[in-house]
Amino acid sequence: MGWSDIKRQARIDIHANFTWPATYTPPGVGATPLSVSVRRHTKILTEGDIQSLGYAQVVEDVNRVVFLASEVTPEIGGVVTFEDGFSYTVSVVHPYDGEPVIRCDVMQN
Repeated sequence: MGWSDIKRQARIDIHANFTWPATYTPPGVGATPLSVSVRRHTKILTEGDIQSLGYAQVVEDVNRVVFLASEVTPEIGGVVTFEDGFSYTVSVVHPYDGEPVIRCDVMQN
């Protein structure tokens, strides 16, 4: 087993252990929602100069959803809805490089 095989299996194992059940609805009128298992990554980025000195600070909300490529091929405009009620629209689909997962930037609805 080579390095790329080990890395690929690790990504599959990580995905299997940290997924959330959700539905993915492709863009378009009348599209059928699909059951998927995805990973949700949310974080707040703060950028700027030293806050204690009074300089400007920029706060950016960064949301990403990671799909398993064998389940679905996400598209821009698709909607991911989680069981807890949170819903996101796919805004960027990162280039698919043959790995078992597809990363997407999303905007919260």
